[in-house]
Amino acid sequence: MMTSDVKIVLYGLASVGKSSLVMRYKKDTFDGANESTIGAAFCTATLYQGSDAIKAQIWDTAGMEKFKSVVPMYLRGATVVIFCFDIPNLDNIRDGIRFIRNTTDARIVLVQTKIDLYRANLINEDLTNQLNIFVEREGYKIFHTSAKTGHSVRELFDYCIITGNKLKKPTQTNERVKLKDSVEVVDAGRYGCCVIN
Repeated sequence: MMTSDVKIVLYGLASVGKSSLVMRYKKDTFDGANESTIGAAFCTATLYQGSDAIKAQIWDTAGMEKFKSVVPMYLRGATVVIFCFDIPNLDNIRDGIRFIRNTTDARIVLVQTKIDLYRANLINEDLTNQLNIFVEREGYKIFHTSAKTGHSVRELFDYCIITGNKLKKPTQTNERVKLKDSVEVVDAGRYGCCVIN
């Protein structure tokens, strides 16, 4: 069995439903009264593909403006960034993509949240059509999700974990390195270092 790790970061404005997506994925629950995330929240998930296990670190970053300065710290080293928004405003989406791109070269997956609100006619369908044209032109993957109903949440995270695993940069191998047969300590000093001659 082979195991690998990926880092997934959720990014977006406050109250777009990032934490709700994670809760739906991890615990299959929904709480419409979630408190705002402070800094970031962290959880892990494991996805099995045949006999292989892909472990994901899932970071849910705070969306409030006062925490924006710490978000790049969480974006570093990410393989996939899930960029969440509820109302498809193309200017805000472009700004968010630019912010992510200035911090990391991770794959960006766009996620429109709260699509259950379409049934209540609370989201303008023309804005979503403009979004779909933008996504097709720019080549982004997009998911239309609802943490409330669970619509496309599992598919989103499974896609991100599998994609992150494919994009992951190679890490240290288990190959052994043969050193010379003798090691000579040269002026070990206070650190006890050695030099191989």
